[in-house]
Amino acid sequence: MTDVPNDLMDLAEPPDDLVTPLEPGQHDYASMGTFSRMGDQLRSGYEGLKQGVSSLGLAGAVGTLRSIDDDTPLADAEGRPVPSMASMPEADKASMRQQAQQAVSDRVGEITESQRQQQLLASNPEHEQMREAINTGRYGDAARAFGRDPFGVLQQLGVAGLPSAAPMMLAGTVGAMTGSLPAMMLATGAGAYATDLGPRVLGYVQEELQKAGVDVSDPQAVAAAIQANPTMVSDAARRGGIASLGPAVINGLIGGLSRGFLPGRGTGYNTGVLAGNTGVHVLGQPAAETSAQVLGGGIHDPAAIVDAGLGVLPQTLFHTGQSTLREYQAGTFRPGSRGLGSINADEPGGGPGAPGAGQAGPPAW
Repeated sequence: MTDVPNDLMDLAEPPDDLVTPLEPGQHDYASMGTFSRMGDQLRSGYEGLKQGVSSLGLAGAVGTLRSIDDDTPLADAEGRPVPSMASMPEADKASMRQQAQQAVSDRVGEITESQRQQQLLASNPEHEQMREAINTGRYGDAARAFGRDPFGVLQQLGVAGLPSAAPMMLAGTVGAMTGSLPAMMLATGAGAYATDLGPRVLGYVQEELQKAGVDVSDPQAVAAAIQANPTMVSDAARRGGIASLGPAVINGLIGGLSRGFLPGRGTGYNTGVLAGNTGVHVLGQPAAETSAQVLGGGIHDPAAIVDAGLGVLPQTLFHTGQSTLREYQAGTFRPGSRGLGSINADEPGGGPGAPGAGQAGPPAW
């Protein structure tokens, strides 16, 4: 029997000290089949989407709390007093304060329970080790972790990213149905903003809680800390609102640069379209995540930037389909149209001689 070189054995097996023992009730990734793993990955993405929505609800409840406690009288442009929290009876303010505090507790409870459920789901261990290695500057270890199961890592990122991208996909599809490229780009950017904002705000809130020494797995402790210092959430919401502008703008541009399939142009052309769109995303999605981190205060999670570049398949397929829909709505590949690559080359104005025809395909608590 031929001996296996030590370096190849290191590549095949993760170091023992990086193997994390399972928690009670946690799904065992190694013993699960592909479809069971994909089910957990989809559920993980869905839980992440829920947490983002709850974090926006939390920011709204905290905003209500702050407005109740702001007793500054308001006046119009002519100096006349206008109704405000300062003019409300104390009993009404006390009732509103109690409701807002309960809303804070409810949203925090939703987030912590969702995170607990998410932690029980199976996750690709090589991806976890790759992320940890990148964020600690051990890039060789990160490459080895990826090399042990590249398809598993790509599957983890692609499948888990589907639910969280739902707002962008929905908004982009609505924009594409207009047949207008600017409308599609604006809708895609708005959807990307909505997709990114909730998780971004939640991450900043958790960051501040950890700095304050709060146990983020304890919903009572989290709610108490937020109620004692609501500015923490307000600042996180403002910071997240600025940071999410980066992914919004870049995803809008990516949507505009992505090309659609043209049924009359053949497999070779459409394969080139998909390859070109993939290249746009491999460059664009890491740029989007980098811009968000920079706008949010600086690079703090390099692994998320790498993840954005590796998990582009769902976004690539979506933007390709979106562009195909827009081009269809605009009439650019209908029989007889004078747009790109008419389906029926025998129609007047269609085929390779039509204006635009024959153009080559286009070069992520």
